Amino acid sequence: MIREVFLDPGSETVLVASHRASHLNFPENSIPALRDAVRLGVDIIEIDAKITADGVPIVMHDRTIDRTTTGKGDPEKMTWAELKKLSLVVNGKPTGERIPTLEEALRSVKGQALVDLDMKTDAVEAVLEVVRKTGTEDMVFFFDSDREVLSRIRKAGNFLVMPRAKDKASTEEVIRLFAPPVVHIDPGFNTPDVINLIKANRARVWINALGATDQIISEGQGIEILKPLLATGVNVIQTDQPQLLLGLLNQLGKRPDIAPILSESGSSAPAISAHRSKTSRTSVENTQNAVRQALQLGVDFIEIDVRTTKDGHIVILHDGTLDRTTRSNGPMKELTLKELQAIKLKRAGDEQIPTLEEIAGIVSGWNAQNSKKTHLYVDCKDAEPEPLLAILKKYDLHRDAVFYGSDDMLGRLRSYYSEARIMPSLRSLDELAGKAARLKPYAFDVNRKILNADLVKQIHGYHIKVFTDLLVLHDTCKNYKAARKQGVDTIQTDRARKARKVFSHR
Repeated sequence: MIREVFLDPGSETVLVASHRASHLNFPENSIPALRDAVRLGVDIIEIDAKITADGVPIVMHDRTIDRTTTGKGDPEKMTWAELKKLSLVVNGKPTGERIPTLEEALRSVKGQALVDLDMKTDAVEAVLEVVRKTGTEDMVFFFDSDREVLSRIRKAGNFLVMPRAKDKASTEEVIRLFAPPVVHIDPGFNTPDVINLIKANRARVWINALGATDQIISEGQGIEILKPLLATGVNVIQTDQPQLLLGLLNQLGKRPDIAPILSESGSSAPAISAHRSKTSRTSVENTQNAVRQALQLGVDFIEIDVRTTKDGHIVILHDGTLDRTTRSNGPMKELTLKELQAIKLKRAGDEQIPTLEEIAGIVSGWNAQNSKKTHLYVDCKDAEPEPLLAILKKYDLHRDAVFYGSDDMLGRLRSYYSEARIMPSLRSLDELAGKAARLKPYAFDVNRKILNADLVKQIHGYHIKVFTDLLVLHDTCKNYKAARKQGVDTIQTDRARKARKVFSHR
């Protein structure tokens, strides 16, 4: 659908192009950055193509690899065997991600977004060969300031090109040469006569928000800067702030032709999270048996609370004291794991306080044997990012886990693992823009008191999911149905079995 909107000169939808993919939390031009751009709902992903000394097309922007990798030198004078040994870096720190080949990059987003391929090479045929091999001719278009390169691409087949124009005269020339579907104009020449000329020739207008405009957007003043820009008639905006720009354009009603994101369950019904692993109000919370029951029920998420023992083991326990849920009392963090596991849980027979390792093993084993996966919703009560993620990675649960906690904890978690699906709380509408900009979350845990369909729509405009707690007096079928009507993505409940019946049509 995005291609149709992109090629429709009459569409009022403003498309978003993500510069070097989604690189605020991931290495630029990397596979995780590409996948994150897709997750955000970006329409166009801009990446840069170069050729190695032995003819392998790779994704790399700079003339050298010094800034973005652990190596140094000109990538076009190095072989692919040499380059693939290097790690991409963020702020000078190695990430473990490597430079992707162009083939890997295109396959990672095939059918999910358009790709603006910025040609940093004149080896046209090698690049086109990869596009043909991957079957991505319909999703790739080519940008270059060198008109000779674009001419060679056009002569090689029915490929889309985007020329650059710096003034009215050059606009007239590129339209004559290429009859392009879109023209890239510099912000300084975003004038009515240039815009009208492009649109009179049934093309669309591409402009960059990179630099000053993106900075203003990141500071929460996006509406003020976007309104005059949009009034000129631009159709595509390239940005380093894709999530924020998507949210602002949705607020301004500038994306009428783009479908909204679906809920976590892949349907219009909310996903279900079993609060403290409970499936009913009488369940015993945070036990191995409760987790097994939740898995058998088929919930989408199991929420667990993680805390750290005196000797550094991560266990599953909601309260900071033992009084409410065990046959003992006092602060749990003053005890070793051995001492904790000598204590019995109330109403749970011989069950002990479980470790994160034990729960992760149960969930991982279930997922390995079932097509429908259940993910962890980790409430980070008291656990450091490194040991927490080490356990989840061991059981291959880290990618799809959702992490809830303080803004500080989530920031540290994201610093340690850039792909972490973090979920801060949202307690008022006033927090939305600031937290979206600062934390770039996967989801918000929205206070039920402020929840309504308009707020959900605003949050979805940022391509952020909406979770909410329906607990205690609010844990009712009526509220489950209301959440579905509001567009909530995931509800958290103590009555997962009851909620499952309400949404059984899924």
